[in-house]
Amino acid sequence: MHNKYFSKEDAEKKLGKMVISLREFSGIPIGSVGRVASIYGMKNEYGLDIRWLFIHTKKHRVVDGFSKDEYKEFLQELE
Repeated sequence: MHNKYFSKEDAEKKLGKMVISLREFSGIPIGSVGRVASIYGMKNEYGLDIRWLFIHTKKHRVVDGFSKDEYKEFLQELE
């Protein structure tokens, strides 16, 4: 199944938004807080890069990419 992605305009509107993980995935614990740090494009589809605020390796912070479907399934925006 092909994931749905954001339009460029919708992806850009998400930049800077704070999110919380709704469940554990890829080593990210439930309740982790992150920020939409950047967008990435594939043809006319765009995904979001989430930089997790309190999760990092010895050398850098953890960043994960999300399609629109994954964003809706795994994350909730914080006000």
